[in-house]
Amino acid sequence: MDAAGGRPGEMVTGDGRSSSYPPDGLRHDALLYDDDRDYLDAIRAFVADGRARGEPVLVAVPTHRLAPVRSALAALDGVEFADLAVLGRNPAAIVPTALHRFVRRFPGRRLRIIGESLWPERPPATHRHCVEHEAALELAFAGLPLAARCLFDRTRLPAAALADIRRTHRWLTARG
Repeated sequence: MDAAGGRPGEMVTGDGRSSSYPPDGLRHDALLYDDDRDYLDAIRAFVADGRARGEPVLVAVPTHRLAPVRSALAALDGVEFADLAVLGRNPAAIVPTALHRFVRRFPGRRLRIIGESLWPERPPATHRHCVEHEAALELAFAGLPLAARCLFDRTRLPAAALADIRRTHRWLTARG
């Protein structure tokens, strides 16, 4: 059981911290949000915590989310942004391009990445490839000092997509 009372792979509420997270390696979790406020609060908390620790942060979200996210994070420095509707048009390209580029720029440092690779407006034909991206992230960054949080709309994504998310993330957190 983790500090929040759940087991890896189960729904956990709270801030997503867990005593079973690797202290220095990859921490890849999914946060299931309910609405736009939930979404922005989750990003703000994750990014602010990372910046308070001096960690470089990459926020990778689709085009329609960039403006409100930038506004919510305007007071924080050291935050980089990526448009996943462009960089992630082909979900298989997300890890080897934008994410690897960011990680390579900060060798040996603890980093944070928060992103939304699978959003409700994405064409259903891309869902399988987004799931493959999530699994690839586990392999590509295993052992690296990286906290990666993936955001998913639990109210609008299909049940099959949510089931896949549960299979590709060791830890799940639900806001509220």
